Amino acid sequence: MSLKNHVLKVLEENRDHYISGQTMANELNVTRSAVWKCIKQLEEDGYCIEGVQNRGYKLAEDSDILSPASIKKYFAPEYKDSDIFVYKTVGSTNDVLKKMALDKAKEGTLVVAEEQTHGKGRKGKSFFSPYGKGIYMSILLYPSFSVQTAGLLTSAAAVAVAESIDELCEVQTGIKWVNDVFGRGRKV
Repeated sequence: MSLKNHVLKVLEENRDHYISGQTMANELNVTRSAVWKCIKQLEEDGYCIEGVQNRGYKLAEDSDILSPASIKKYFAPEYKDSDIFVYKTVGSTNDVLKKMALDKAKEGTLVVAEEQTHGKGRKGKSFFSPYGKGIYMSILLYPSFSVQTAGLLTSAAAVAVAESIDELCEVQTGIKWVNDVFGRGRKV
């Protein structure tokens, strides 16, 4: 992991309070100047970082840029070692993950994108997935059950997404066959 990503991880883990540049430098075993440079790079990448003299840095409350650290903090402990790859744009998260699987990526690897230019729906149909309108993801599983049972994964994923939205966002959701999740009358 790059130093910039380490700094981002520290900021994500300390989102509710300021953390000094010196504390980060000590924790990461680098200079305070190196931390400052990473903060500047993160700001250039679009992260809104608040800096207060004698208090330190923290991510702004409304900072919602996707990153492995911002996603992983919501994972259950047994999934904290999962590999997460976040992209602004990909052809298809599914295609990226298939290539990773051929290279023996570990189970639980997650590919997330803010846009897919060649998203895939069911039965080979294209899936409209424009930038800024959704979060598109694929997760790598090596199931130990039959092909017939594998068909249930799509429905199980829809239920998991709907329940997560219900719990985390306090939005009542529903599912339309087979995996379209709806909330507030709109497809999620």
